[in-house]
Amino acid sequence: LVQASVGHGWLLGEKFPYQSHVNFTNGVAVQSVCPCDEGFKEYIYGVLRTIALCNPDHIMIDDDFRTIWFKGEGCACPLHMERFNKRVGASLTRDELWEIVNKRSELSKRYTDAFIEVQRESLLETARIMRDGIDSVNPSIPASYCCCGNNAEFASEIASILSGKNNPVVVRINNGNYTPQGARYLSRVFHRAATQIAKLRGKVDVILAETDTCPQNRYSTSAMSLHSHFTGTILE
Repeated sequence: LVQASVGHGWLLGEKFPYQSHVNFTNGVAVQSVCPCDEGFKEYIYGVLRTIALCNPDHIMIDDDFRTIWFKGEGCACPLHMERFNKRVGASLTRDELWEIVNKRSELSKRYTDAFIEVQRESLLETARIMRDGIDSVNPSIPASYCCCGNNAEFASEIASILSGKNNPVVVRINNGNYTPQGARYLSRVFHRAATQIAKLRGKVDVILAETDTCPQNRYSTSAMSLHSHFTGTILE
């Protein structure tokens, strides 16, 4: 499991030398990398190449590899805004675009679709770089993708790129139940799993469920809760 690529947004001990993800909602730069950054692409290529040199049976990219399913609802850094403006033939700032997309109009719909497409393209481009890093060592190594949230953000396309030639397309859905608030909320977890499965069914070869990867004391659950989670996920 490659547990971080662009980063989950957690506080870092040392700042990375790449373009930060900038929240579309408020313009705040967070502790995650923008996948458009060319220096980051070079770095992540080297990371995947180094991992491939260890000859693993499988490589799984964790669910931080995303842009929209962060609290900021997409990356509106200078690199993404440049791509967006080029696509629509405009010269908007993040503030101006945010104001437009929150109105109900034809222009809002067009700009929202274009913004989403720019997010999608940036992730797919960098997924190809990751796969190139693996292929530079051994093209037969299979790889998969972990998606996040009900949206399954571009998961089937990312997983198809990462999988490699002649390998099954595998997605691990976002299905953890870390530090649960009690049994009354367990149905929410089942609903999240069902939503993602419905969106991915027929688009990928294998759907895995993140019920828990290993005992994690920080995010512990009772044995009864864990077994109920397993059962519910299998039924979905």
